Amino acid sequence: MNKVTFVNNIIIGTILDRIDYNIEKAVDNTKKANEDLVVSEKNLEGNCARNAIIALIILIGVLFLMLVIKFIS
Repeated sequence: MNKVTFVNNIIIGTILDRIDYNIEKAVDNTKKANEDLVVSEKNLEGNCARNAIIALIILIGVLFLMLVIKFIS
């Protein structure tokens, strides 16, 4: 094996190591992103339900006030 082939093999090995490292990091980042999305979905669902309950309570209060005003006048 001559020196040029040896150097080329080292360079190719280094490039492959970098590609492997970047793929591993991409997999780790994707897993973390999926976990964050699951947490975000749970938070969004909880907020939506809470907002709907608050809106309905306000609506009931407004309708009750309208009933009171109707019977007073």
